[in-house]
Amino acid sequence: MENSKLEMQSIQMKHPTYEEFFRARKQRLENVTKIHGLPFKQKLKAEVDFRLLWQLQNQIENILRYYDELWLDGFKLLHRFEGKLYSPYIKPFDGGLIYEVGQVTEPKPGCGPICVYSVLRPAVEAIMRCETLVIYHCRYKPSELQTIWTPEIGTTQFGRLEVGSVLASKVIIGKRVSQVEIKKLEATK
Repeated sequence: MENSKLEMQSIQMKHPTYEEFFRARKQRLENVTKIHGLPFKQKLKAEVDFRLLWQLQNQIENILRYYDELWLDGFKLLHRFEGKLYSPYIKPFDGGLIYEVGQVTEPKPGCGPICVYSVLRPAVEAIMRCETLVIYHCRYKPSELQTIWTPEIGTTQFGRLEVGSVLASKVIIGKRVSQVEIKKLEATK
């Protein structure tokens, strides 16, 4: 019988009181503070701040990398003359560009970004005003700039461009927009 009482006493564990628990916790916190030389809360906050800053920096780098690699689909108005594709409103000697299908085209040195359309409808409306223009599908890299310019013509603010226009730092011309696509669009007015 006595053996069973001894076994029961050894099996029973002593649970600390709340006071004992918090005293032990405070002692552990003080020990950590002494080891690291900073108050524990300050050290923890500094580590959290560093981790958040590091994560934020990585997120910003990822966004910038994504933006640098981003190519969007759009439409480019072009003037077709003697088998070549030209900027529609600016002559090559004034800073206008000559485009080739499948080739990357960038603005000339000293000139601003290239105008393209993000949607087809405004491009179709533009060719209705000028029958010598044609529309091509394109891929473009969005430009960070908000004005277009050439040394000879001057500057135009983005807000003064046609609705649906976007500015591009690079353009790749694709296939020509077919009359079927244009007719489909006109039918949905």
